[in-house]
Amino acid sequence: MMAFEDGFWAEMRRRLEADAAQLETRIRESLSLGIEEEARGNTGELSMSDNHPADIASETFERGKDIALLESSELRLQRIREALKAMDEGTYGVCRTC
Repeated sequence: MMAFEDGFWAEMRRRLEADAAQLETRIRESLSLGIEEEARGNTGELSMSDNHPADIASETFERGKDIALLESSELRLQRIREALKAMDEGTYGVCRTC
Protein backbone atom coordinates (compact mmCIF):
# COMPACT_ATOMS: atom_id res chain seq x y z
CA MET A 1 0.00 0.00 0.00
CA MET A 2 2.86 2.40 0.68
CA ALA A 3 4.08 2.17 -2.92
CA PHE A 4 1.95 5.23 -3.68
CA GLU A 5 2.36 8.71 -2.30
CA ASP A 6 -0.03 10.08 0.31
CA GLY A 7 -1.51 12.46 -2.28
CA PHE A 8 -2.59 9.49 -4.37
CA TRP A 9 -4.50 7.96 -1.45
CA ALA A 10 -6.11 11.29 -0.56
CA GLU A 11 -7.31 11.74 -4.13
CA MET A 12 -8.61 8.15 -4.31
CA ARG A 13 -10.49 8.63 -1.02
CA ARG A 14 -11.96 11.92 -2.25
CA ARG A 15 -13.19 10.27 -5.46
CA LEU A 16 -14.66 7.28 -3.65
CA GLU A 17 -16.46 9.49 -1.15
CA ALA A 18 -17.86 11.66 -3.97
CA ASP A 19 -19.06 8.56 -5.84
CA ALA A 20 -20.64 7.21 -2.64
CA ALA A 21 -22.51 10.50 -2.08
CA GLN A 22 -23.85 10.44 -5.66
CA LEU A 23 -24.97 6.83 -5.32
CA GLU A 24 -26.67 7.49 -1.98
CA THR A 25 -28.60 10.37 -3.58
CA ARG A 26 -29.55 8.25 -6.60
CA ILE A 27 -30.74 5.38 -4.39
CA ARG A 28 -32.74 7.71 -2.14
CA GLU A 29 -34.40 9.35 -5.18
CA SER A 30 -35.20 5.97 -6.75
CA LEU A 31 -36.86 4.76 -3.57
CA SER A 32 -38.84 7.99 -3.26
CA LEU A 33 -40.20 7.46 -6.78
CA GLY A 34 -41.89 4.28 -5.62
CA ILE A 35 -39.90 1.60 -7.39
CA GLU A 36 -40.91 -0.83 -4.67
CA GLU A 37 -44.63 -0.09 -5.08
CA GLU A 38 -46.94 -2.69 -6.48
CA ALA A 39 -47.18 -2.69 -10.29
CA ARG A 40 -50.96 -2.32 -10.22
CA GLY A 41 -50.63 1.00 -8.41
CA ASN A 42 -48.08 2.31 -10.92
CA THR A 43 -50.13 1.49 -13.99
CA GLY A 44 -53.41 2.73 -12.58
CA GLU A 45 -55.06 -0.50 -13.67
CA LEU A 46 -57.60 -2.28 -11.50
CA SER A 47 -56.41 -5.61 -12.77
CA MET A 48 -53.06 -6.75 -14.17
CA SER A 49 -54.89 -8.43 -17.07
CA ASP A 50 -56.71 -5.65 -18.87
CA ASN A 51 -57.47 -4.80 -22.50
CA HIS A 52 -53.98 -3.43 -23.09
CA PRO A 53 -51.36 -6.10 -22.39
CA ALA A 54 -48.71 -4.09 -24.25
CA ASP A 55 -49.08 -1.28 -21.72
CA ILE A 56 -48.54 -3.72 -18.88
CA ALA A 57 -45.55 -5.27 -20.67
CA SER A 58 -43.95 -1.85 -21.14
CA GLU A 59 -44.50 -0.98 -17.49
CA THR A 60 -43.11 -4.35 -16.38
CA PHE A 61 -40.01 -3.86 -18.54
CA GLU A 62 -39.41 -0.36 -17.16
CA ARG A 63 -39.91 -1.57 -13.57
CA GLY A 64 -37.46 -4.41 -14.12
CA LYS A 65 -34.91 -2.04 -15.59
CA ASP A 66 -35.31 0.44 -12.72
CA ILE A 67 -34.94 -2.31 -10.13
CA ALA A 68 -31.82 -3.67 -11.85
CA LEU A 69 -30.27 -0.18 -11.91
CA LEU A 70 -31.14 0.30 -8.23
CA GLU A 71 -29.56 -3.04 -7.30
CA SER A 72 -26.46 -2.17 -9.31
CA SER A 73 -26.16 1.17 -7.50
CA GLU A 74 -26.57 -0.51 -4.12
CA LEU A 75 -23.86 -3.07 -4.95
CA ARG A 76 -21.48 -0.37 -6.15
CA LEU A 77 -22.09 1.65 -2.99
CA GLN A 78 -21.37 -1.42 -0.87
CA ARG A 79 -18.09 -2.00 -2.70
CA ILE A 80 -17.06 1.65 -2.29
CA ARG A 81 -17.75 1.44 1.45
CA GLU A 82 -15.66 -1.74 1.64
CA ALA A 83 -12.81 0.00 -0.23
CA LEU A 84 -12.93 2.97 2.15
CA LYS A 85 -12.91 0.62 5.14
CA ALA A 86 -9.90 -1.23 3.70
CA MET A 87 -8.12 2.12 3.25
CA ASP A 88 -8.81 2.94 6.91
CA GLU A 89 -7.48 -0.46 8.01
CA GLY A 90 -4.43 -0.26 5.73
CA THR A 91 -5.46 -3.36 3.78
CA TYR A 92 -6.54 -1.70 0.54
CA GLY A 93 -4.87 -3.40 -2.39
CA VAL A 94 -4.06 -6.55 -0.42
CA CYS A 95 -5.63 -9.77 -1.71
CA ARG A 96 -8.44 -10.88 0.60
CA THR A 97 -8.18 -14.51 -0.53
CA CYS A 98 -4.54 -15.19 0.14
